[in-house]
Parts: sequence; C-alpha cells; structure tokens
Amino acid sequence: NTVDAQFLISRWPQLVGESIAVVTTPIKIIKGKLFIKVQSAAWKNELLYHKNDILKRIQSEIGSETVQDISFS
Repeated sequence: NTVDAQFLISRWPQLVGESIAVVTTPIKIIKGKLFIKVQSAAWKNELLYHKNDILKRIQSEIGSETVQDISFS
C-alpha cells in the first residue's frame, strides 16, 4: 500500500532511531516485505542482528499485515 509506505518513510527516524536512519533508506514494500538500502556491509550485519526489534516497531506503527519481513541491501 502506497499510503503505508509513505507513512513509514515519513516516520523512519522515529521508528528506527536517528543513528540507524542516517545510514538506511526504506525503498519499497512489496507483498509484505520492506526493502531497505543500507550504507555499508557492516551496518547491514548490525541491522540483521536487530531485525526482529525493528520489525516489531514498524508493525506497531503500521500493522503486521503491511510489513511481515525486512530485506536489507
């Protein structure tokens, strides 16, 4: 849903925190998967470690049916 994606993008720093927001960019949501561009491989590894926490924060804001998984690239 485009509205959900736009809402998520506008709330990104509040959802993930400023330190993560400056090194990531939410790109799109396709079939329940949120695609996020990450600045470096080191950050990608760090975010993979925190994936479940990030996913729970996103789901609490826009619903679990909208985002069911995250892909970092």
